Amino acid sequence: MEAEELINGTLLTTDGEQYPKGTFWRGEEGSWWVCPCLLHPCIRVCDQAFASEIIQVFLEDVPAPVPWKEIYANKSAHRGRFKYVHEATCKDIAYFLDKGTFKILDNGELELEGEEQNFDAEHYCVHHVGENAAHVVHCIDLPDEYHPPLKFSLYPPFFILSSIFLILTILALVLTPEIKSFHTKCVVCHSACLAVAFIALTVNFEIEHGELCFTIGFTALYSFHASVFWLNSLCIDIFLTFKGF
Repeated sequence: MEAEELINGTLLTTDGEQYPKGTFWRGEEGSWWVCPCLLHPCIRVCDQAFASEIIQVFLEDVPAPVPWKEIYANKSAHRGRFKYVHEATCKDIAYFLDKGTFKILDNGELELEGEEQNFDAEHYCVHHVGENAAHVVHCIDLPDEYHPPLKFSLYPPFFILSSIFLILTILALVLTPEIKSFHTKCVVCHSACLAVAFIALTVNFEIEHGELCFTIGFTALYSFHASVFWLNSLCIDIFLTFKGF
């Protein structure tokens, strides 16, 4: 931007705005850069492509736009008192906030329901929907080194161990020609469904691909359902076998 640095260290822009020392700097090409958020309360405006991407991800779960008068904690506040930073995005996790669960304070901080501390402008952005409403996107930063709870590290090896013994059970029953009863077939099918479910859960712990994660998740779910069906069949068979005694 075009500007002039005054004798007292203040930067005067062509728009007539003044920025004190510490709120501006000079780029490598000689142009001036200013940070209005160091001088005034700021609101970040979501990048259009970024907001559209989030809407595509959430689809039907996208909440209704919130009127501006319900966004501000101060009912008499107006958008003109804030400085706006455009093309804002979230680094890690982003989601839409529901109406009534947040407020934007006079200093530009975000107040969330149930949270003890407020969030500065770096942790949210607004997506304009028409002239009188907007979506508010909350940004969550993940720690540089994320260590999942110990139980999530123990699940996969135990799932694999269970699958091995279930497969051995299936092989033992299938390779024994003397045992071909309905009860045996139920045990084989029950063990096979559980083995598939445990293998699917193990794979699900190790992948990060979204679509594949959903597919494997449903595979595990319906495999568990099928195992319960065969378990019920076992119970009915046992009941019919011993009801005459």
